[in-house]
Amino acid sequence: MFAQLSVLALALAPLASALTLQIPVDWHSSSQVNISWSNVASDPPFSLQLVNTNEFHDTFAIANNLNPSADFASFQLGVIPEGQYTLRAINVTNANQIYDETPSFTIQAPLSTSSRFYTAIQPIASDASSAEGPIQIRVRSPQFEDASWLYFVDFDGPNIVRVEHVADNAISATTKNKFVHLALQRTLSLAAELKSVGTLQNTLSYGLDIAIVGDNDFYSQRAQLAAQDLPPTLDSLSKLPPFAKTGVRLPDVHKTGLGSSAALITSLVSALLVHLNVIPADSFSVEGGTETASEGRKLAHNLAQYVHCLAQGKVGSGFDVSAAVFGSQLYTRFDPAVLAPLMKDDVSDQRLYPILSPKNVAWDYRVEPHALARGQGAQVAAGEPG
Repeated sequence: MFAQLSVLALALAPLASALTLQIPVDWHSSSQVNISWSNVASDPPFSLQLVNTNEFHDTFAIANNLNPSADFASFQLGVIPEGQYTLRAINVTNANQIYDETPSFTIQAPLSTSSRFYTAIQPIASDASSAEGPIQIRVRSPQFEDASWLYFVDFDGPNIVRVEHVADNAISATTKNKFVHLALQRTLSLAAELKSVGTLQNTLSYGLDIAIVGDNDFYSQRAQLAAQDLPPTLDSLSKLPPFAKTGVRLPDVHKTGLGSSAALITSLVSALLVHLNVIPADSFSVEGGTETASEGRKLAHNLAQYVHCLAQGKVGSGFDVSAAVFGSQLYTRFDPAVLAPLMKDDVSDQRLYPILSPKNVAWDYRVEPHALARGQGAQVAAGEPG
């Protein structure tokens, strides 16, 4: 047994090599990072592997088949848990052959905010009333008071989908949510175009129950901190529960300016597109910009841009939606003319997909992954209205 362990230890120990990695500096998860090394002409190509120095020694492959003569590489680091790591240069085809390994260094949290919206969709179970009545969609936002909206879905002919807000109590009779309503109506219409009305009806079945929540950073937490007698500090904010209840109705909440409306629409339409089988469930698995994005991610982007512009009554820059879809980026906006034919309340006489399709070259926006350069930092102060 001792001999076997000794052999294993030798196999994982760095082999003699002239390749020497520099200790990484200012590495952040989900950010652009740089690495330098020294080498000699005989050094072979190598790959890079991160090793978490906690007790589990988790490993992450981060770069493959690097040319040793380049002396430098810059690439986008994926979602890596913050903590202590070593960096290994390893054989391209044999991860057990280690050419060099750095001392321990720190990978820090992302420089950009990781705040997100989350949408959960569940089918409504069958009962006597739902079996005889119209298809229903209930949308709830449990962080707010009286934030529940009921919609009936109807089909007018082979191609037209109608979504009607229904006042099921005194509160909902006076409280409407244009962003949610348009997101449902336009997404279902697009699904009917691409999957057929009959298929959409079968997928919706008796209806959907949808819950939407946003991370705490989207809203002022001053009242929640005061209620717990906590000072307004970052440490205090970290002690609040996720998706903290605001204690107010949605129209009365104080926002922090992170683009909550765009993030909400992006989350809702993306979840619906996946649930209705319009785009594959893995459409968002590959990070990056427009060069590497899947057709599903691009369609979700175009639809979210359209719904957000329609709800606001104008075609804006689109950056908020793009950030919600692609993350930290260098952004070149799309030509507003691409959405001009759809910027009206009734588009029942016009198909959506020819305009929203990722193959439509009129969508000339560009997204490139971006992070602050080494040695740069950012401080953001969010003012609170009211």
